[in-house]
Amino acid sequence: MIIGDRLRSLREAKKLSQGNIEQRTGLLRCYISRVENGHTVPAVETLEKFARALEVPLYQLMYDGDKPPAPLKTRTGKKAQKDEYGASGRDAVCWTSSANI
Repeated sequence: MIIGDRLRSLREAKKLSQGNIEQRTGLLRCYISRVENGHTVPAVETLEKFARALEVPLYQLMYDGDKPPAPLKTRTGKKAQKDEYGASGRDAVCWTSSANI
């Protein structure tokens, strides 16, 4: 998915113009156009501004489903595979699903 296409479709679905987004974000309209047309890749901070302006959670800029994506379940302890990052050594971390927190 091209992030610019997603931003444009969300903006048009909310019946907002690039000028409206300019006012809400403080970003120049020419920059918004460059992002939507794929000429510029925005930084995460800029994507946060777009999300606030479009009144959507940040994940919706990159996810095309109706519900939030399910949290990833990772293996911990003895179930973890040796080749998984963080399964052993100084990087060993005990990760759990965020749904259990």
